[in-house]
Amino acid sequence: MVASTDRRFTAYRYPGERLVLVITLLAVLVVIALTATATVCLSGVFVLGTVVLVYVVNRRYHQALIRQALPVTAQQTPKLARLVDGCARRLRTGPVQVFIVPEGSWNAHTFGLTGTPVIVLHAPLVEGMDADELRFVLGHELGHIALGHTRLNSLVGGMAGIPSPFWAAASVSRWGQEIGGKRATRF
Repeated sequence: MVASTDRRFTAYRYPGERLVLVITLLAVLVVIALTATATVCLSGVFVLGTVVLVYVVNRRYHQALIRQALPVTAQQTPKLARLVDGCARRLRTGPVQVFIVPEGSWNAHTFGLTGTPVIVLHAPLVEGMDADELRFVLGHELGHIALGHTRLNSLVGGMAGIPSPFWAAASVSRWGQEIGGKRATRF
């Protein structure tokens, strides 16, 4: 009696039901594989696009900053130019450009992915510090240049008031860079 009941329940099945089930499962797996591949490929394109965008935004910001700044030269700021030259020689950074911006905060930062690295000193910092204090600040910023931090900062952003889309990576990187910059002031 049980055997006849089993036949009665299976008699309605389509003869190719198992084949349809296998084809459906394979189709689902193909869709999953295609979407996963597209996600991986497009995430690389997204990251590359974000890096390019951050670089362009940083570059424009830095160009605008320099247009309003006073370059530190032997003619315009001889004492500060001598401090910069002495610190750069001591840390062996090679040529650097230094600018004073008329912004109201006590701040300094570096940037530069290609070409000559740049140090930006805010005017209140220059006006309010003596030579030894400025030498310390310059040593710190030159330490960033000597250790290659300016290149990374130009790519990931997050420095000099520019928000970074790579916030977590920029924060961890900045923490390590600040340690390196502080160590350079000992030389």
